[in-house]
Amino acid sequence: PPLGLSEQYLYLQVKLAGRGKPFALHVDILTTDRSVLRFSFSSRFATPKRCGSQLLLPCPDLPPTAGKWTVLCIDLPALLWIHTANREGDFHALRGIVACSNMSFRSAFTSSMAFNPATLPKDFSLPLAPGRSFADSHHWIWKPAPPQQENGPPPTEQQNAPPSRPRGKKKAPAFAGKPAPPPRHDAGGGASPPPTGGSTRTRSRLHSPQG
Repeated sequence: PPLGLSEQYLYLQVKLAGRGKPFALHVDILTTDRSVLRFSFSSRFATPKRCGSQLLLPCPDLPPTAGKWTVLCIDLPALLWIHTANREGDFHALRGIVACSNMSFRSAFTSSMAFNPATLPKDFSLPLAPGRSFADSHHWIWKPAPPQQENGPPPTEQQNAPPSRPRGKKKAPAFAGKPAPPPRHDAGGGASPPPTGGSTRTRSRLHSPQG
């Protein structure tokens, strides 16, 4: 069954075993027309190609990151629009993720917010050695292109990417946690303030024993 995660952006933390080694990563989605499609990223593909319900997508910018943790950010509605023009419906939900050969998988989460290395949620931050920046130690890749910011420059990674369309109100990333309890009432009828640091509504966090 689908994971039920409908946020626009998928963030994956992966690490390739070595440059030149083949890899494959599959992301399954469900559309509003109830179609199930699979985005397959692999070093074996030279050009994008449709094969039944599978979209075979090259990922040439991932092999150079071998040996370092990389945050692979996927704009799911934009990727679907580019390769199907939404002929099979709009993006509805994430169905599943499969990481295959020569790849370590650390974690994944979805969000309606476009993060960057400086704003990555604390629970998903990657370790940094003293005096080292994120760019020194890790990599950050957007697919199909970085989302357009209001009054900002257009995408540069892929010029034919459509503008990212927000899917409703912004929500915190979907990861493990518990909702804050309701306020307690004292004997005088007043409500005590809610505890600080409560987690937002959550649905799923994916882990891998590797890495």
